[in-house]
Amino acid sequence: MRPSGGFLESRDDGRAGGSSCRRPAGLLTFTTLGGLCFAEPTTRVSGVYLLPRAAAPYRVLVTNLIGPAPAAPAPQPPQPSPPAPYFNTLAIVSLVSAFFVSLVAVITGHVALVQIRRTGERGHTAALVGVILGYLGIGFWLVVAVVVIVGSVIGAASGLHFPGLPGPAGTPRSFATVAPTAPPGSSSGSDSGSASGGDLSFDDGRDVLAAATPQISDGMLGDRDWALSIPKADGTWGYASKDGTCSVTFHQGDLDAAVAVDSTDDLATTNSYLGLITGEGADLVDQKGKNDSLALGQPDAGTFVETRGLSRTDADGKPHITVARAFAVPKKGVSIDVTCTTQDKTVDGYNHVLSRTGLIIS
Repeated sequence: MRPSGGFLESRDDGRAGGSSCRRPAGLLTFTTLGGLCFAEPTTRVSGVYLLPRAAAPYRVLVTNLIGPAPAAPAPQPPQPSPPAPYFNTLAIVSLVSAFFVSLVAVITGHVALVQIRRTGERGHTAALVGVILGYLGIGFWLVVAVVVIVGSVIGAASGLHFPGLPGPAGTPRSFATVAPTAPPGSSSGSDSGSASGGDLSFDDGRDVLAAATPQISDGMLGDRDWALSIPKADGTWGYASKDGTCSVTFHQGDLDAAVAVDSTDDLATTNSYLGLITGEGADLVDQKGKNDSLALGQPDAGTFVETRGLSRTDADGKPHITVARAFAVPKKGVSIDVTCTTQDKTVDGYNHVLSRTGLIIS
C-alpha cells in the first residue's frame, strides 16, 4: 500500500545499500519504497520543497495533497419575497355586471375562471360569485317572460282587447249580415225595428228603422256585490262595487248634435259618438278603438250587437274602458263606462258588467 502524503525523490549516492532519504524541514516522518522516499506531512505545506544543495544528489518534492482550507461562506443578502399575483380584471367585471346585465356576468365569469387556472391570478371567488349571480338573474327574467306570455294568452282568451290593457289587440267578432226584422204584429213598413233575427253588425245598422229605440237591459240591479250609486235620470245611471274599487255608468238616448251622423255608416257614427263621450275625438277612436260586442236581447240570448271600445286613463290616473254603439238612422246611442282603481280590476269589472248586460231594440 502506497503511503499518503507527498514524496521525496532520491538518487543513489554510491553507497552500498542503495538510496537514502533525508527529511526536509516541515516534515516529521517519511518512508522509503522502491528507491523513493514518501513524506508524511504534519503541517500544511504548499508548493514544492527542494532539499538544500548540500543534500545533493537528493531532490525532495513535496506535494500538498490536502489542499487549502475551505474559506468560510460569504453571508448571503436577504432575498426579496415574490410579488403577490395580480387580481384578474374579468373577475371584477363579472361580479359587478351580475347586478346589471346577467348575461355579461356569466360570459366574463367563465372566461375569468379559465384565465385564473392558467395564470394563477387572484379573483377566483369573485368570478365564481359573478357566474352564480348571473345565472340566477337569467333564470329570474326567464320566469318573468313566461309569466308575461301566459298572462297575454289568458288576456287574449278572455275576449277583451283594448289598447293600454293586458292582452294583444284582438280581431273583431265575425258578424253575419242579417237584416233586422219587424217585431211580431208589425208590418215591414212600420216605424219600429228589431234585431231579433240574428247578430246586429255595423252594416246591419242601416236597416234599423228610424223609430227604433235601443235600450240597455240592466242586470246589475240585483247584483249583491254592486249598489246603485247614480239614480236614473235623463238616460244616465250608475252602480258602484261595494268594496269601493269600481264603478259603472250607463247611458242611453238621443245622439248629441256634436256627433257626426252618417246614415249609411254606423261605424263612423259610432266612432264620432265614442270620441265625444270620452273626449278623445273620432280620429283617435278610429285609430285605436277596437271592435267588441254586447249581447243583443238578454245577456244569455246568444246573439250580439257590434260595438266599439276604447281604453283610456283619466286626469286622476284611473283606467277606464268605454264601449258604445250609435245607430245612425234613429240617431240614438248607448254607452257603458267602467272604471276601477287598477287596470286588472277594470278588466275584471268590464267583463262582469257585460256578462249581466244586454241591448234591446224596441
